[in-house]
Amino acid sequence: MKNQIAKNISYPFIVERCGIYVIVQEREGDVFVTCPFQSCKTGFVDILDKTLSAGVFPGVILYQKIDDFLTCVQISDRHSMSAYTAYTLICQALDSLIGLKLHFDKAHIELAQKFKWHLVKSGLVQYLG
Repeated sequence: MKNQIAKNISYPFIVERCGIYVIVQEREGDVFVTCPFQSCKTGFVDILDKTLSAGVFPGVILYQKIDDFLTCVQISDRHSMSAYTAYTLICQALDSLIGLKLHFDKAHIELAQKFKWHLVKSGLVQYLG
């Protein structure tokens, strides 16, 4: 599966674990992760920062909390991260988050799932599961 993803992955894409997903996109060489859940409150931004810092990346460059349930996190700049590397690191961070067995607001997660379905159906993003 990893070889198949490595060959076919491109920005933008969605990564999902246990109903929690993020949208990953690249704009002008900068890589952003949009989190349609309480990423700051759940500690996902910190987890993502530690996951990035454990490798050759400086960690989270900046994040913008849009509202209580939506955050945009910049994880790379100037073409320094491939889509496959972003996918791998984000999967690790989401797995760590899910391992914490936190409670997520069910109504919001359902709304986020409907939004994800529309994004995938529209063809605007690649769904990588």
